[in-house]
Amino acid sequence: MFGKKIKLEFKNSSSEALQEMKMYEKHSKRQTLFLSSAVVILITGVVISPMILPASIAILTIRVAVETIGVINAKRKEKNLHKAIWLFNRDKVI
Repeated sequence: MFGKKIKLEFKNSSSEALQEMKMYEKHSKRQTLFLSSAVVILITGVVISPMILPASIAILTIRVAVETIGVINAKRKEKNLHKAIWLFNRDKVI
C-alpha cells in the first residue's frame, strides 16, 4: 500500500510496531491472493454457468467462501496497520 518508504520509517520503531507491520504485510498478501482467486472463480463460473447449472452453483459457493476469507484478511490487515501506526506514534511521543 505505502511502498518501501513506510518500511524505512518503521525500521527504527519498537519491536511491537515492527511485528504489527509484518502481520500487516502477511494479511495484505493473503487478501490479494484470496480476492484475486475469487475473481478467477467468478469468471470460471460465468463461463461454465450456461453449460452446467449444478457446477455453477458449486463454483458460486466456493467463490463466496474464498471472497469471505479475503475480506476477513482485509479487515485484519487494516487493524494491524492502525495498530502499527499507533505504536509508532506512541514510540515517538515517549
